[in-house]
Amino acid sequence: MRGELLKITKKQRIRYESHFLNSVHCQLTVAPMSAELILEKELEILNGLSFMKISKTAHLNEGSWKFRAPSQPNQPPLLEGGQHRVSGLKFIAESPRLELEISGSTILYSEYQYSGFEDFSDNLLQIITCVASALNIQKLACIGLRKINTMHVGPIDSMQDAVSAFNPALFGTAKCGIAETQSIKIYESSLTLQKNNYACLIKHRLCNLEEGKRFEIILDFDLLDQNDTDINSGLAEKLNNLNDTSFDLFSWAVGDELTKIMKPISQGE
Repeated sequence: MRGELLKITKKQRIRYESHFLNSVHCQLTVAPMSAELILEKELEILNGLSFMKISKTAHLNEGSWKFRAPSQPNQPPLLEGGQHRVSGLKFIAESPRLELEISGSTILYSEYQYSGFEDFSDNLLQIITCVASALNIQKLACIGLRKINTMHVGPIDSMQDAVSAFNPALFGTAKCGIAETQSIKIYESSLTLQKNNYACLIKHRLCNLEEGKRFEIILDFDLLDQNDTDINSGLAEKLNNLNDTSFDLFSWAVGDELTKIMKPISQGE
């Protein structure tokens, strides 16, 4: 994927003592599944997810809307909410916080207390083994891996200070001197890339938290492999490749000063 879309250096993947990952998500696209089938298999799936220590199961709902023409002149049309119907299931674990959503043609797994890629991958493969068996899933049409890093920076005296730990290509308009630091409330930018069944969305965001003295910075990398994949043989390898590229993106986005603060301890983040 790196060679298809990105001109960045391949890095040896490193595990850090600390990280800034607020959440990590893997979205899998499969052949459409009916809500009736998903609900019918709820208990079977729940039993197969015992390792997740599920504390709550909820229905995912899908609404319908109706357009109502204006009843009188000079009145706007009305978009009227219709009845909601169940479209799938959501499984929630509290400690650590994990979520699994199954709906339509999508399986979405999320971790909010990320402990490392190996744990994430092991959990996902166990989940997919269970869900694929219950719902008779054979192929994946798309594999997506999204990692969201969130950090607070401050106190600082200038915008240059706030973003000095990041690649100079990031936050260009915010640090160019177009405005005083305290007047900048939000800066965000996104870049979408797509080629040969691979796609990548690179987003970064800066938010003023305290009158120009403290900022929240978000690095959001979403990578997609849109090639058909056999669920029993190709998922682990492709997920690993996506994670390697995500690590390379993070390494490109941050400087040596920031990675030293994170304290490298071993290979494999």
